[in-house]
Amino acid sequence: MESTKLLPASFITDCRRLSLKGSRGGDSCISTANSETLPFAIRRIFYIYDINTDSRHSGHAHYREEQAIVAAAGEFDVTVWDGTDSITFHLDNPREALYIPAGLWHSLHSFAGDAVCLTLSSTDFDEADYIRNDSDYTALRDKMTL
Repeated sequence: MESTKLLPASFITDCRRLSLKGSRGGDSCISTANSETLPFAIRRIFYIYDINTDSRHSGHAHYREEQAIVAAAGEFDVTVWDGTDSITFHLDNPREALYIPAGLWHSLHSFAGDAVCLTLSSTDFDEADYIRNDSDYTALRDKMTL
């Protein structure tokens, strides 16, 4: 754990569902996200697919990165933890994103067999931005509340 880094003061109450712009044309629908629908500029997009229904993904937090997570197909749950409280969000609507600010631990689980998890990120990938150990995360949260 790098002791000089501090977490932003984010709490589970800072997470929120965001409506994405969407329209239907002919036989299909389209959803879009941009700086009008998200509280950050998108720097990176990635998606997880062909997911084992028993798997659990993403047990980590970020120092700087904000994310908007979308169930582009299927459904899954996202549990967010702020070191004290946790909340689980069920995602199953491709016209809705879950906003997760920096500083919150999150994990993805309970995937349907056809699930596709699309993540819109405020930063380029930087391994130094990740906190992957929950004990380190708890210690950082404790420092924040002193």
